[in-house]
Amino acid sequence: MSSLRIKILWRNAIMKKLLKKIVTFTLLFAIVLGYNSSNLVFAKNIVITVQPKNFIGKVGDQFSASVTAEGTGLSYQWQYSKDGGKSWKDSGMASAKTATYSFKIASGDLGINYRCVVRDSSGSSVISESRKLSTGLRITVQPKDFAGKVGDQFSASVTAEGTGLSYQWQYSKDGGKSWKDSGVASAKTATYSFKIASGDMGINYRCVVRDSSGSSVISESRKLSTGLRITVQPKDFAGKVGDQFSASVTAEGTGLSYQWQYSKDGGKSWKDSGVASAKTATYSFKIASGDMGINYRCVVRDSSGSSVISESRKLSTGLRITVQPKDFAGKVGDQFSASVTAEGTGLSYQWQYSKDGGKSWRNSGVASAKTATYSFKIASGDLGINYRCVVRDSFNNTIITNIGTLNEMKNEDWELPIM
Repeated sequence: MSSLRIKILWRNAIMKKLLKKIVTFTLLFAIVLGYNSSNLVFAKNIVITVQPKNFIGKVGDQFSASVTAEGTGLSYQWQYSKDGGKSWKDSGMASAKTATYSFKIASGDLGINYRCVVRDSSGSSVISESRKLSTGLRITVQPKDFAGKVGDQFSASVTAEGTGLSYQWQYSKDGGKSWKDSGVASAKTATYSFKIASGDMGINYRCVVRDSSGSSVISESRKLSTGLRITVQPKDFAGKVGDQFSASVTAEGTGLSYQWQYSKDGGKSWKDSGVASAKTATYSFKIASGDMGINYRCVVRDSSGSSVISESRKLSTGLRITVQPKDFAGKVGDQFSASVTAEGTGLSYQWQYSKDGGKSWRNSGVASAKTATYSFKIASGDLGINYRCVVRDSFNNTIITNIGTLNEMKNEDWELPIM
């Protein structure tokens, strides 16, 4: 056998032994790796099940925040940030290494962010969500609407609770769609005050309140309007077709405009009147048959767009009694008669009687009780009764007559005198 072949066989034998060792080592490594992988699979990962919450308090209050996590051999480290979460430092107080972080709030603590780093026995870690410690900032008294005129001193105030409060009043000229910081000196105080100019009418205003932690709260929006008010309300009007109707309203405010309205359904719905006078303080027109029974009112607006509506009034016929019923004297069997004369439209009548001196009244059931002349044959029970008439017009206006009395006629009242 040649020396070359001997060398090749020797080399192959060595390679087989080396390959066997490599395979053996690989198998051992795989077994070890498999064992460790098995351990990793069954190890419990850290999971935060309950995150800490924001905290609101003031200096001297007891702060408390908690975290709940699942894992093996857990440890805790609470951290804080004073730059809004850009950088974090481990808290050095005792509770910072427990699941519940607690301490008495100092002025320097207001506005901090805090979080918790949770570690397990393997060295793995997870960080909770960041939360904020802020003051109990709240507005306790909201500003109010203000009514005034050019030249008046405007004033609005806000009251808030918190630490290190600052104020910035804002105004809006587009109904609250956009806001600008006011530049007047008082705009940075709790009470906003200035002399009203024409351009201020109709503005909305509000206050942004901030505390030392940077938290802020915005007050409710309010409006500066003219001192718009109705000082003299319109009155009811009674008239007939062809009469000149007139109703007036008196109001205080700046740049007033008027729009009279009418309703034909008792005030359920309203329409703007189209007559010329409907845009003036005095509403006037000649009454037509279709106008009877309408309700009317006036909408008054000022230059700021504020509006106020007058009380509703009614146009009715001039219902009135022109001839009252009279007392009647008679005896049983006589024909009783009493009459009433009234003015108005579509009149109806209902005669009533009373047997207790006028304390209570009942509608009479006799046929004539629904006419202008009340008539019946006197019975014994009728003597001494009182009577009256309720008159209604087509608009359901009513008026009641004076009371008459049916007296018993004595013999001496009706016997003829002796000649």
